[in-house]
Amino acid sequence: MKKFTILICFILLITGCTENNGQVELSLETNKDTYSTDDDINVTVTVKNIDKEPIDFTVLDSCENGIQLSVETNYSAALVEKNTNKECEENLQYKTLQPGKSFSIEKTYLPELDFFVEETIPAPDDEYTLTAVFLKGKLETAGPNPEYDPPVTQKKIKITGGPHIISWRKAEETVKKQKEYRKWISDHTGKKVARRKDGQFYVNQNDQWTKVGEETYHQALKEEPTLEYSFTENSWLFHSSSILGTAPHSIEIKLDAKTGKVLDITN
Repeated sequence: MKKFTILICFILLITGCTENNGQVELSLETNKDTYSTDDDINVTVTVKNIDKEPIDFTVLDSCENGIQLSVETNYSAALVEKNTNKECEENLQYKTLQPGKSFSIEKTYLPELDFFVEETIPAPDDEYTLTAVFLKGKLETAGPNPEYDPPVTQKKIKITGGPHIISWRKAEETVKKQKEYRKWISDHTGKKVARRKDGQFYVNQNDQWTKVGEETYHQALKEEPTLEYSFTENSWLFHSSSILGTAPHSIEIKLDAKTGKVLDITN
């Protein structure tokens, strides 16, 4: 399996990145490299056919033209895209880029984070990674395809002057160190939820041991509750639940997003 060919610009004096894979030249440019919380982030992505043959590409929906642009943040949130009121409708179609021809897309982002809960905040002082993908070839669906190797280019930008907020990864590290969380996980995994006795297999589900098949036993034995998180009111909120083991069957931990201090732990 081929891996994505990725070009990452680390030098902030460079305002654009270009990926050339022998057939397609894919470039990503921004109007600046460092932004304040009052700036618009203008992004232009251009794809050019530098081959001698036409290149087919795929358009997945009405909001993009064969180029997918995304912004990676450390906060489980997206940068707010400016002037986007229209709904994107799925509209699979194929287009062709002739030799020597090119086209571009432009997007403008605001230095604000959207947590998809009708709450936005100024983007924290941090680095952000822009990624552009050209959907080369004829894709049948928008789903994941491990064999697909599209042209990709990336660029890092900085936003300064925003609030200090710890990333969800650092918040998660803090949560996993809490003795209450470690005990709750211990009570809802391993031999606390699955056991073998006299050749029979049992699983503790909703405070009751029930005889099960061997496959169900092994599944329960290796299962670990998922730790989910969200951002609200300047706090990180982590939640985990499981029907396996004994009550309480859920735990919630709230952290101050600025300091990382644990504010509350509830079951």
